[in-house]
Amino acid sequence: MTDLTKKAELDIISAICNRALKASPGIGKKLDLFMDIDYAHQDSPMDLQKLLDFDDGNFMHDVTGIVANFNRQTKTMDNCFLPRSSVPRTSLPFFQMVTEDDGDFPTVAPLTELATFCRERIEAAEADGLEISDGDVVDLIADNSDAPLETIRAALVVAGYAPRFPNATRGRDGTYNSHDGLIG
Repeated sequence: MTDLTKKAELDIISAICNRALKASPGIGKKLDLFMDIDYAHQDSPMDLQKLLDFDDGNFMHDVTGIVANFNRQTKTMDNCFLPRSSVPRTSLPFFQMVTEDDGDFPTVAPLTELATFCRERIEAAEADGLEISDGDVVDLIADNSDAPLETIRAALVVAGYAPRFPNATRGRDGTYNSHDGLIG
C-alpha cells in the first residue's frame, strides 16, 4: 500500500468514477459513487491505484460491490463484502503494532491505549455539555485519531461502550467487533 496524500487519493477516486461511469453509465451519479468509494476506502483501506489499474472484470466487481454493499448510514460495508483491491489487514499500521508475541497471545496494548483515549475523549466532550449519540461517537474519536474505523469500533468495545453505542461498535456482519479475534 502506497502512502498517498489525500489529494492524490481523491484524484484516483475521481479517475475510478470516470472509468466506472464510462463502462456502466447506469451505475449512478458521479458524486454518489465518489463518496461511496471514498468512505468505503476509509472503512476498509484499498489500494486505489490497483483498483484503477484492474482489468475490467475485477474493476467492475469492486465498484459494483461497493455500490451494492456500502451502507451510507453506518459508513461501513454490509454483507461482508470485501473489495479485491483491499489492502491486506496485516499491512495496516495497527496490525503491525499488535503482532508482537508474548508467547501465548498477541499483545493488544495499542488497542487498550486507544480504548483509554476513547474514554477520555467521550468524558471530556460530555463534561463540555455535548450529548454524544451513536452516530457521533466514532466521528468524535476519528477526528482526533488516525486509527482505522474498524480499530476505533474495536476500541469502543474494549472501553465498554458497546451497550451504550451499539451501532457504532458493530462490525459489518452486525455482531460486536472483536477485531478479528484479537480481543474477547
